[in-house]
Amino acid sequence: MSTAETNAALARRACSDRAALSQLLVRHQSVVFQACFRWLQHRQDAEDVTQETFARAAKYIDRFDPDKPFGPWLLSIATNRCRTWLSKQSRQPAMSALADANCPVGQPDTVLLREELHLALRQLPVKQREAFELFHEHGIGYDEIARRLRCPTGTAKTWVHRARRAMMQHLRNRDVTPAIRPDEPVTPAVAPTPSFVSEARS
Repeated sequence: MSTAETNAALARRACSDRAALSQLLVRHQSVVFQACFRWLQHRQDAEDVTQETFARAAKYIDRFDPDKPFGPWLLSIATNRCRTWLSKQSRQPAMSALADANCPVGQPDTVLLREELHLALRQLPVKQREAFELFHEHGIGYDEIARRLRCPTGTAKTWVHRARRAMMQHLRNRDVTPAIRPDEPVTPAVAPTPSFVSEARS
């Protein structure tokens, strides 16, 4: 029996059989993690959203049509969770978020950090700075940024990520806040096992 056939058989039992659902999630965990990673470009965020995806799949498994492939249904949940995560992130201004996360509000270090953040922003290439400000300060999505800056959506994403990385590197070089590290996502050889799967195994 092929893997595809096995997945189909498991999918037909998943709505009423927790063990079958657990096996399906284990088989799809790497694919889901990779999909989340492509959206979020950060390993820990991708792991968190993968966990959310599996928990949501378990909660709403009764909505799954067993006559259809399980993978696309699961990936649609992952995509929606990634979009929700990005939407939440875009509502929080980057300057305040970075500063407040590392220094108590009102203390001298907070003022210094904000000054360094603005200095780092001014040193960015023009397109990276514009993309970063549109995304983080104004909460504008990548598609709209691409339209405004007249570039492909993928390029807009790249500019935002490079700007964020450059700003964090600037802070490290200036010894302003050693706790901050640039995003250096490294895809693990084995995707993390979602907590739901671990619980289902026990």
